[in-house]
Parts: sequence; structure tokens; C-alpha cells
Amino acid sequence: MRIIRDYISKMSIEELSKHIDNTMLKPEVGVKGVMEFIEKSLNYNFACLVIPPCYISEVKERVCGKMKLATVISFPLGYQNIEVKKVEVERALADGANEIDYVINISYVKSGRYDKVKSEAEILSKIVKRGGGVIKAIIETPYLTNEEIALTSKTLNETEVDYIKTCTGFGPRGVVPSDIMIIKENSNKKIKASGGIRTLIDAIHYIMLGADRIGTSSGIEIVKEFMKIKGLTNETTSTTSSDRSTVYHYNP
Repeated sequence: MRIIRDYISKMSIEELSKHIDNTMLKPEVGVKGVMEFIEKSLNYNFACLVIPPCYISEVKERVCGKMKLATVISFPLGYQNIEVKKVEVERALADGANEIDYVINISYVKSGRYDKVKSEAEILSKIVKRGGGVIKAIIETPYLTNEEIALTSKTLNETEVDYIKTCTGFGPRGVVPSDIMIIKENSNKKIKASGGIRTLIDAIHYIMLGADRIGTSSGIEIVKEFMKIKGLTNETTSTTSSDRSTVYHYNP
């Protein structure tokens, strides 16, 4: 715990925020909830906002370039045909997504068909990179053995994906420390830890283990917890989404 406290003491709020992909993918949340999520999130400088693909085109107007938008593909099971995944990716990019988090074909991993896992990653990466986007491959670690996590990480390391992401959050468990350690041992790709990360301690723990991004639906709460510890307050200088900026103040 002391190590985590020391790490927090040396971290800036900007650095923490840029580690977080603030996420709203609950199926029971309608457009009103998504829009409220967007408005609240724009008060913070997150790496990106992750929302369902059906809302990207609507939300793009609200975000107005203030923050990157990400969405999910073949979510959460991953076993759609590659042609279907291609269409999903192309549509998401056309609607305004900057980053794509796609679920790999877990069934291929279970079948030992790593050549197809690689081919899928190469095809989708080419589409995303063509538009200057970022692509993250969700390997859904809860369904994989440690050996499968290692082999999948090695396979994806030979492709153009930007990140290997642990979980959708819809599986039998969330991320665990060994997931990050195994991925890191078998790949030099960036890592996104996600699934069950709800507190500042959780987030810092996984960043310290080597995660470059944290996927969480609790991004605002995590930043607020950080601000409380650091004695910071935030103040939004504009109430319109097209002209909103946030200033942080230190309260000794």
C-alpha cells in the first residue's frame, strides 16, 4: 500500500487521466444515459470515451473533437466472421470513432488456430490504420488458460495492433494481475487492463504492473478519488461541450 501511495504522490492528474478509457457499455443504458455520461466525462481529460457503436455518430457532435471516441467490435463474444467484423469496423470509423476495441475470435484460440487470430488482426489493423486510428485487440483472458494468453500475446505481437486488451468485462471475471504479467512477458505491445477496475488503488496497481491504459466505467470516480488525495479541485471554465476546458486547483 505504501508503494502505491508513493506512486500516487509522484503522479499528476493529467498523467492519470490519460491512462483512462472512460467507458459506458452497459446494455441497459439508453441514449439519454450515454449523453449524460459524455457530458460529465468532458470535464476530464481522459484518453478516450468508449461507447456502443450505435451512438458514435450522435455523440460525435457533442464531443466536437475535445476527446477521442472509441467503440467496440464483435462485442463481447468475438466469433463473428471476419467479413462481418470488417463491416463493423468500417462503419464505426465512418461514424467518427477514433479508436477500435475488437474482440478476437476466442473460438479460434480454443481450436489452436492462431494463424486465423493473426490474419484477423492484420486485416482489421490495416483498415483502422488507413484512417490513422488506434486498434486494441481484446483477448478475453477469463476464458483462456495461461498458456493460451501467452500464445495469443505472441501471435498479436507479430501484427499491427496497438494494444492487447485483457477483458470485455462481460466474462466470468475481470482482469487479474497475472493477465498483465503474462501479456507483458510475451509481447511488446501496449496493454489495456479492463474488467472490474473500479477504484484508484485498482487503477494504480495495474498501471504499476505495466498497463498503458485502464478501461473502466468508474473513470470519473477514480479521478475524483485521486483529486481528494492530492488536495485538488476542478473547475469547468465553460458550460458548452464545444468550448469546455478544465482547470485543476491545489488546495493545501
